[in-house]
Amino acid sequence: MVKKSPKRRQKYYTLPGGTQKTDETLHRSLAREVFEETGAAIDIEELIWTSERRIQPKSKQERITHKIEYIFRCFIKDGYKAKMGPIPDSNQTGVRWLSIEKLEQYQIAPKRLRATLNDLLLKLD
Repeated sequence: MVKKSPKRRQKYYTLPGGTQKTDETLHRSLAREVFEETGAAIDIEELIWTSERRIQPKSKQERITHKIEYIFRCFIKDGYKAKMGPIPDSNQTGVRWLSIEKLEQYQIAPKRLRATLNDLLLKLD
């Protein structure tokens, strides 16, 4: 998971990810984002979760954001050790393996991601 520390907020962990570029396939976008944030090369197996939501603006100057999120089952290629990637997010402070059994001990964002990960892991076993 990627560790982040935005200004004035508590540290939290989330999955690597970001914005898909124009003319970029979903798989290519995933591989690029994971590499940029973690330095890891991955093999993508299958799409296992999708979420679609609208985020209401916080001010009148902002617009409603339509967000579609995906979680893929991936495997990291041999020899990877958790580290910052070559182009981390601006508020990213590290990369860390988290124990599945101890997910409850960590601040995971967004909040619904912890339950989603637990449900997905039960189905994949």
